[in-house]
Formats: sequence, C-alpha cells, structure tokens
Amino acid sequence: MTTTTITGDTWDVYFNDRRYRNLLGDFEDLITETKSLIRQGYKMDVIKNKMDNKALSLQSKFKELGQILLDEHEEKIVEIQQKEKESSYENPQVEMLKRQDIEAKVNLIDAEELFNLVYNANPKTTNVYELNIYKKAIESRLTEDENVRLKPYFDVLVEKVIYPYRNNEEYQKLEYNYNVLRQFGLQNNGQPVIKDNDGDIEIINIQSKYNEVFRNA
Repeated sequence: MTTTTITGDTWDVYFNDRRYRNLLGDFEDLITETKSLIRQGYKMDVIKNKMDNKALSLQSKFKELGQILLDEHEEKIVEIQQKEKESSYENPQVEMLKRQDIEAKVNLIDAEELFNLVYNANPKTTNVYELNIYKKAIESRLTEDENVRLKPYFDVLVEKVIYPYRNNEEYQKLEYNYNVLRQFGLQNNGQPVIKDNDGDIEIINIQSKYNEVFRNA
C-alpha cells in the first residue's frame, strides 16, 4: 500500500470547518453566560434551570457535526473511487480491441520480452484485465528466479492499477482526515478538541467544564 506523509495539523479537519468553529464559539458563550449569571447573584438552581439544557444541547450538536463530517468525507472518498473506475472504461469498443491486442502480444513474445513488458508497464495505461493476462503468463512462462525478481515490480503495478486513487493527493488527504474523524469519535462522545493561544491541544468534556464553573463559584 502506498504510504504518504500528510502535512498540516492533525486537527485541521475540525479547526478549518466553519461549523465546528461556530460550535466552539457557542461553548465559549455558554461558559461566559453561566459565569455572568453567577456574578449577578442569581441562585444556582435558577442558573442551572436556564443553562443545563444549553450544555446538553451543545454536546448533541457536536455529536451531530461529528457524524456529518464523517459522512461528507466518506461520500467524497467514494466519489473519487467511482470517478477513477469510470474513467478507465470511457470507450468500451476501444477497450475490447486493446484487450485482444494485449492477449495476442503476450502470446507471441518470448519470456524475456514478457519480463520486460511487465517491468516497464505503465500503470496509467494498464487495466485490471491486462494485469490478469500478465499474471497468468508470468506464472506459466517465467522461471522461479524471474518470478522472484519481477514480483516487487508487479506488486507495485497491481497496487497502482487496482487502487489508482491512492496516488491522488486529494484522496490521500480525505482518507487521512476520515481516519482522524473516525478514531477521535466526536460523533460518539461529543467532546470537542480545542487549541489554546500557544497551540496546545485539549480535549474537553462540555458537561465537566460547565459543572466546573459552579464548583469554582
């Protein structure tokens, strides 16, 4: 599988989203308003009666957004995968002639030419059907030593032909972000991640932060 180093902050998938930033603003407003009511001398039960539902609602909104972000990334990933598949067979008639040509060519060339053909194959112009032709020819016509030498190159060719989108930078970024979203699990826990002025990251429990305001009053 192709490995890629993704640049940028791991949490950018959240912080770059306007909806997420708006919810962080709502969280700050929740804490600020609660502190203000306490300073104004309202009774704790009156404040909690007014603010408790806001805290619970905000956590639910983070969960909802977490699922929306996950779904949006999954849709874009599938869209790229589908687009790559469709572009591979734009002209069925041309594709059929190409298949017949490659079958005839593989049958006519000798083992050394077969080795070189597969070794130099361009993944951008090779399709799954051709891979299968190559695989059968390699297994039946090349020596064990030739098989061993060719295998690393053939494996790379297979990877690039079957999963062309894995070399797509947009796809790689989407896949990386999707894994961040899924593993962090905002859609399940409703606990957002925040960044302070120093760039330090903190995962916050909304209910705990909200209750902390009363404990410190």
